[in-house]
Amino acid sequence: MRIVVTRPLPGAQRTANRLAAAGHDVLLAPMIEVRMLSPALPAADFQALLLTSANAAHAAGLLCKSRGTENSAAHAVFAVGERTAEAAREAGFTDIHVPSTPGGADVLAAFVARHVKPGGGALLYVSGRDTTGDLDAQLERRGYTVNRVIGYAAEQATRFPEAVAESLAQDRVDAVLFYSARTAQAFFRAASDQTAALARAKTRFLCLSPAIAAMLPDEIPAERVLVAESPDESALLACIERIRCQGSGCTGDNNRADADARRPSGQRGQDG
Repeated sequence: MRIVVTRPLPGAQRTANRLAAAGHDVLLAPMIEVRMLSPALPAADFQALLLTSANAAHAAGLLCKSRGTENSAAHAVFAVGERTAEAAREAGFTDIHVPSTPGGADVLAAFVARHVKPGGGALLYVSGRDTTGDLDAQLERRGYTVNRVIGYAAEQATRFPEAVAESLAQDRVDAVLFYSARTAQAFFRAASDQTAALARAKTRFLCLSPAIAAMLPDEIPAERVLVAESPDESALLACIERIRCQGSGCTGDNNRADADARRPSGQRGQDG
C-alpha cells in the first residue's frame, strides 16, 4: 500500500521505517514543522515535570541542560504515554511515570493527583505553543501550582512535497495517517483545491482519535475515515491491516460519523 505520513519529523521517519519494514510504500508529508524555543525556566525549583508529547520531552531536556542544574533530570516526570516517556528517557530523565490507562490531559491530571501532593511544590509543565488540552487548568482546580513553559512551536506546512502532490492528484495514495487535529487541518488546507477529488478518490484517512476525525471536511465520505481503537500508533497502524486484509483493528462504528459524540475531553498528542 502507498501511505502518506503527516506527523512531524523525526517521528514521521520512525513511522515510515516501521511501515517500510512491513512492505509498504511510504511518502513523507510532515504537515507540522517543530521549532525548539529557548524560554527561561522559573527560578524556583519544581517537584515534578509534566509532559504531553515527545516534542515536549525533547524541549524539556534542552531547557534543563541550559538551566545548568545538575539534578534537573532527576526530577519525577509524568508523561502522557509510552512514546513521550521514551522521548523523556532519550532526553536524560530517569524517574518517569506513565498512566496505565491510555488517554490525554484528563487521564494525566488524575494520575498526577494520585501521586503528587499539591503542597509539595510547583509543577513544571513544558508544552508546545498551541495545545488542545487543559492539563494546567485541571491541576490548578485541584489545588496545584502549575508553571507552564512553552518549549517549542509547531508551524503548519502550506504545501505538499512534490511526490505526495503527484500521488494525490493521480489517486495513487491508499491511506493518509493523521496523528493530531493540527496535522489534519494543515493537510486539508494544503489540499483545499483537491477536496472534491479526494472525496471521490480511493484514499482512506486514518485518525488517531475521534476528535481528529471530526476535523476532516464534510465532503470526505465517513466510510473512508477510520479511527484507531486506542490513541496509540500500534492501534492506528492496525487500521492499515483492516484495509489490506479486512481483518480487525478498527471497528465499524469507529468512524467520523460518530466522532463528535465520542470525543474525549483530552487527547494524547495534544501538542501537535
